[in-house]
Amino acid sequence: MNTRTMNNGNEQDSLLAELDALTGLGAVKAFARSLVYYAAAERMRKDPGAKPKEINLNVIFTGNPGTGKTMAVRALAKIMTTLGLLPAGQVVEVGRSALVGEYIGQTTAKTNALIDTAIGGILVIEDIDQLGGNLDLFGQDAINALMKRMEDDRGRLMVIATGYPAKIKAFMDSNPGLPSRFARTIHFDDYSVPELQMIFAEMVRKNGLTLSPEAESAVESCFARIVAKPEILRYNARDARNLFEQVLQRRSQRLVAQKQAGADIGSRAAIIEPEDIPIV
Repeated sequence: MNTRTMNNGNEQDSLLAELDALTGLGAVKAFARSLVYYAAAERMRKDPGAKPKEINLNVIFTGNPGTGKTMAVRALAKIMTTLGLLPAGQVVEVGRSALVGEYIGQTTAKTNALIDTAIGGILVIEDIDQLGGNLDLFGQDAINALMKRMEDDRGRLMVIATGYPAKIKAFMDSNPGLPSRFARTIHFDDYSVPELQMIFAEMVRKNGLTLSPEAESAVESCFARIVAKPEILRYNARDARNLFEQVLQRRSQRLVAQKQAGADIGSRAAIIEPEDIPIV
């Protein structure tokens, strides 16, 4: 094995380890590993430095907000570039307004110009179902231009379409050419209570704080109540971040009040106490 291949392999291992360190994302981690194995197998049958055969890299991401889709895109961009599956690795995120024009005839040119900025990397189309069905002429123009470029630029462009499962299915059913353009659908499950605790604990650590055992138990109870409410939309990591920000505010108020009362806070200033955890 030459030096280039070995260094490349080491970098791939490092990127996969970085992805593995993220909480959850089991389906994405499996997808990333399948790409690593594919690239390795391609290099076994020819010059180790040769570019792998161009394959359909386009995928659909479904799931609620805050389930790690953005983190997954960033990680995949690094991995794709390292593997040689994409030449550059930039990420371009767009929605409907960036693709469709204001007047008839503008959309195709606008969509193609935007795709040009993503060539070599990943184009993320958020809530792709908002491009509408057969009655949305502007949306259809954008989709037709996109489908053509996905085929013409195979190996130079990865398209990731996001949306909610039911809406994505209805949207894909509206155009018989769409399903074949995407290699697979990856669903991002809502985070479990232990996973939300891990995300929260990482926020605590990065801010130089620690949780008392009682506070840790209170946090677990908060997330258990959030997860037990099926009638509300789950925001997952955003729920964890919102809770952490509330905790910071309550902690600040507690510390100021204790200081004004003459308490000797000392080393406990960096400890999050149970009274800092709100009832949600």
